[in-house]
Amino acid sequence: MNYASSPRGTPVIALAAATLLSAASPAIHASEADGSGVRFFYRINDTGLTRCTRDFATLTRDCAGTGQDIETGRDSTHPANRDGHAGFAFVKVCNSGEQAGTGTCSPDAILGAGPDDWGCVHDRVTGLDWELKTNDGTDRDQNRHFTNLGNGLSGDASRYASDINASGLCGHADWRLPTTYELNGIVDFDRSGNRGAVDLHWIPNTPADWYWAVEGYFGREETDAWAVNFEIGFFNEEMFHRQRTKHSLVRLVRADSGLPVARSRLVPGALGDEMIDRAEHLVWRRCVEGMRWNGATCKGQAGAYTFTEGIARAQEEAARTGRAWRLPNFKELHMIVDENAFGPTIDLSEFPGTPSSREWTSSVSSFDPSLIWTVDFLGGQHASIINDSAWYLRLVRDE
Repeated sequence: MNYASSPRGTPVIALAAATLLSAASPAIHASEADGSGVRFFYRINDTGLTRCTRDFATLTRDCAGTGQDIETGRDSTHPANRDGHAGFAFVKVCNSGEQAGTGTCSPDAILGAGPDDWGCVHDRVTGLDWELKTNDGTDRDQNRHFTNLGNGLSGDASRYASDINASGLCGHADWRLPTTYELNGIVDFDRSGNRGAVDLHWIPNTPADWYWAVEGYFGREETDAWAVNFEIGFFNEEMFHRQRTKHSLVRLVRADSGLPVARSRLVPGALGDEMIDRAEHLVWRRCVEGMRWNGATCKGQAGAYTFTEGIARAQEEAARTGRAWRLPNFKELHMIVDENAFGPTIDLSEFPGTPSSREWTSSVSSFDPSLIWTVDFLGGQHASIINDSAWYLRLVRDE
């Protein structure tokens, strides 16, 4: 396994579509298609983290002033668990395609094969529909693994998607493998370990294992594809590429737009030193900290910071500029990864001078508070890293 070397310190590898809704279930996402027939943009889910750390040994809910994940986002502003844990918002969908509480689909529908039984779930934040897995030994059983060769043969994810579409699951025939951005969207970072890192009340039968994404790995598209690990915690790799011949789990997705969710579309700010994400309402610094925008590109030496130093740097910049600069959370930083690039895995026309190495997020591991989630811009992999190693920073603020 290849990791970019740290500028200071060594990484510790721990063991290991917008649906138009009824008035009873209003959409809370914002969507946009770019006209290319390729991308669909949405408000991403928050990480679900509800705790922070002050000593890197324990987790606490007393997070004011820490600059960590919990201080911003829906898991802070919408912490109620009525329709999903800490900022997530789900609606049951019956096999008939009706949402819970509409038609003959009961608000209390239970998992089953009948038309008025619970078969799928709608994510009100992202606008995506997800298939639910069963525990009955059928094709949709939670323990069925597949290759990702795209050959349409039995035992491959492509054949499985074709069979599900032929069955008209939840009233639709456009189910497909999710993108990494879509699959990462339902990961709940407050849930870790071997029970599956999702809200199991709304997405039951989710083994803690690798799930296929649709994207091929840059330069090895024919042999390798991306996958997301739902056993975050014991294994600190949340996203990695796997050989397509390996058997992994599959959870299909669909969007009424018909367009898959891809990386955010960004536009330069008025002075050119910022990139603005209109869909997510975020503003990014084009340069990592230590480098400066010279009107055309990023120049200078990128600085390496421990996590504590990174939080302090963000707070200093917020005080100096009068703008609420902060470290991005894990899902925010992932949205600027460009998996069609390598070394660095980012669009250099948007973020010139980006080092091919890790950048800190504000998201602390809920399994081990000494570990902090990072995104590696060498190849796009994600992992939690010991807090006192030193990595790069890219600051963000709400628009």
